[in-house]
Amino acid sequence: EQTVAMEGGCALDLAKTFVLPAALKFEAMLAGAAVNAQNMGRQPAVRQKAYNQAADLVDRMYSAMDALEAALKGDPVGIVPSLGVLRAIVDKLEEIAPDEDWPFPCYGGLFFSSMHII
Repeated sequence: EQTVAMEGGCALDLAKTFVLPAALKFEAMLAGAAVNAQNMGRQPAVRQKAYNQAADLVDRMYSAMDALEAALKGDPVGIVPSLGVLRAIVDKLEEIAPDEDWPFPCYGGLFFSSMHII
């Protein structure tokens, strides 16, 4: 129980201090791209769709962080499910955000950086 609470607290801290800022930066970039497309007379629909996807994930991430924080302050049984929800959202953000803006090494980068091709 204590270990689960510690893991939950660490996950919440990482989400707040690393993932959320990267996600907000990505969301802002997509919003700017949609506005620029509109201003340049281009069809912003595709850019708007990408923005909406990122914005939805950021909104869901805030909710998941709130749920995890509540579980950490209350019933420890809720920590693991809350962690799972938060992790799923962060994984989806990782899939769509640029690798260079992501605060942690991506799975593909870890895999391919350790391969030695002869």
